[in-house]
Amino acid sequence: MPHTPPVLAGLDAIGWGSLSHSYGSAADVPGHVRDVLVPGRAEDAVDELSMSVHHQGGHICPAAPPLLPFLVGLAADPAVTVRAELLDLIGSLAQAGAESEERFVDPGWGAAWEQAVPLLLGLLADPDPAVRRGCLFPLSYGGARTAEELWAALEREEDPATRFALLDALTELALQHPQEASSVRRLREAALGARAPLERLAAAVGVRRAASDGPDPELTAVVAQSLRDMDLGVLAEEVGATWGFGDPAGLVPWAVDAFGADREGRIVLVRGLLASPDAKRRAGALRSAAAVLGRWRSAAPALLPEVAGLLADEDPANRRFAARVLGMCGEAARPWADGLAGLAGADGPAGAAGPGGSVSRWSAGRSRLFGGVARARAAPSHDEETRQARNTALWALARLGDVRAVGPLAARLPKGRTGFATHQTYADGWALHDLSLLEVLGPLSGHSAALLPALRRALAAAKGLDERRTLCQVLGEWGPSAAPAIPELAALLGTRAAVWALQALAAIGPEAAAALDPARLRALAQAPATDHFVPRELGLAYWRLTGDPGPALDVLLPDLEERYVHHAPAEFLAELGPGAAPYLDRLRAALPAYSESWLPMTIGYALWRITGESEEAVPLVLGALGPLSEPGRSADPAMTVAVRHLTEIGPEAVRQAGPVLERLVAADERPVRHGNWRSVPDDDALRAAALAALNTLPERVTSRPPTA
Repeated sequence: MPHTPPVLAGLDAIGWGSLSHSYGSAADVPGHVRDVLVPGRAEDAVDELSMSVHHQGGHICPAAPPLLPFLVGLAADPAVTVRAELLDLIGSLAQAGAESEERFVDPGWGAAWEQAVPLLLGLLADPDPAVRRGCLFPLSYGGARTAEELWAALEREEDPATRFALLDALTELALQHPQEASSVRRLREAALGARAPLERLAAAVGVRRAASDGPDPELTAVVAQSLRDMDLGVLAEEVGATWGFGDPAGLVPWAVDAFGADREGRIVLVRGLLASPDAKRRAGALRSAAAVLGRWRSAAPALLPEVAGLLADEDPANRRFAARVLGMCGEAARPWADGLAGLAGADGPAGAAGPGGSVSRWSAGRSRLFGGVARARAAPSHDEETRQARNTALWALARLGDVRAVGPLAARLPKGRTGFATHQTYADGWALHDLSLLEVLGPLSGHSAALLPALRRALAAAKGLDERRTLCQVLGEWGPSAAPAIPELAALLGTRAAVWALQALAAIGPEAAAALDPARLRALAQAPATDHFVPRELGLAYWRLTGDPGPALDVLLPDLEERYVHHAPAEFLAELGPGAAPYLDRLRAALPAYSESWLPMTIGYALWRITGESEEAVPLVLGALGPLSEPGRSADPAMTVAVRHLTEIGPEAVRQAGPVLERLVAADERPVRHGNWRSVPDDDALRAAALAALNTLPERVTSRPPTA
């Protein structure tokens, strides 16, 4: 018979069917709880409970409070095989209970959690160090009184990984209870006095996370020395699985990012580690360099030379990441174009196989930090990383419009194996997702004559829809210079790629219009479709080629009456200009749908394009920039478009936005979303638009040159 701990007594006395979780009735909960005792089913049972009772967080469902005592009791039972997973679930629930809005937390949760905390504190003495670590995730939400118990546990704990986790849990408690100043003081004492580098590091990071973002040279020195002195091989064995990253390189960004707004401190740490003789430390430093460069414009002169030096790193993963950082920085990386060209055209220096990847495998979830249940990803091979390093350098070179990118790309295109993806990936973080062919070829319109023969052959030979779509999008980016490809694009009008072919032909302009049969185009624009995208885009392309707005109006005007109005109808009416005058009332009626961003800004621009009057239009366009005056708000792509619209409307419109535009130009901290590969390009585009707008003002005789 399966082991039945006393804690399950009373499980059937609860009316689970009258309770609910994320998927409806909680009648299935007791079955999953019992399955936790069956080794072959235990892991799946915890997963089921996590999916139904915790789901994606943000709430505490009615089934959670009565379930909690059973979860804690099972986690405390040495006979249970999934104790760490149970503690992970308990921690996730504790986090949701502490951080969710009160209206989303079941009223019974507070009392249930109060009763659970003493039982979880008892696990600090469990013989299994994985359990002692696992209980710290939920206990980091145990309230200020829990801190003394954790400090006492630190005094007696001997396991290095658990000592680290204790310091991290104490940091979390200090963050939640800033009035307890003694916690930060004791963390600083540990940072300066602990014997082990790992502990000094954990405590110093805790202080930086819990205290001010201002400069702290003393702790910067502690972190620098700890990262330099630690044996990362031992570290991987002791705490790698607990932290949840596949290799110890993830330790560096975890530590450096804790310095927050301390730009100088982060630069000091990153520069030192970029010069490390250890490839793993250099890998982590590259990720940290990307984060610093993505946040501050002034970091480029301090960090780009060191990053560029790693284009010749012995580790191909580091060469790849260095090329990606330089490519992200665009024009600021031009001084190192020769290094990029060398990497793009050669195999690169031979060296030992690098770490499992050039970015951290550390999960951001605190459950993985404490629970020890991370799952490692497969490591790319040395040859694959070498190939990707070459491709990334080629992309970075193309971003600069460098002619040296043309030859390799022209050679690859007809073969159909370019090494680049047919899709684009946008995500936060510094994962090295595949670069797209559109990202590589799009910036090379200045070299279209040299690339078009190869691209035309590739398009004629392409069979897959994704490949055809991508090549059409490249030609659309090139605009009129892609005119020699009109025959290949016209040949696709009878295929599933017709919408992208017609978009590219419209971007080419009058030369394409003259080569096409208007009757065939109209038949395409009026063809029935199962989705909204195809008829909308076909109608727009038809209008741009023929000047006939009928099909586009038929598709887009009804959208103005939808509850959630898309900005596409307003954009089209702006293109129509004075010809859209009959639709002004319908355009204005859509204004209440949203108060900021794309829709009101686009409607304002459309009103100006249609009427030529700025009095009504300019406040709407200016509204898109309003959030920049709010603390903590960052620019979105709509703001860059708004600045360009103001420039087109004229100097008086620009003058009204003058103070905001001056701040955008002068800022050191990039006023865009930080923490991803789009941060620098988005900021470059916004700053260039703001500078161009300001330079239309006669009174602005001089303007500062762009900051690297």
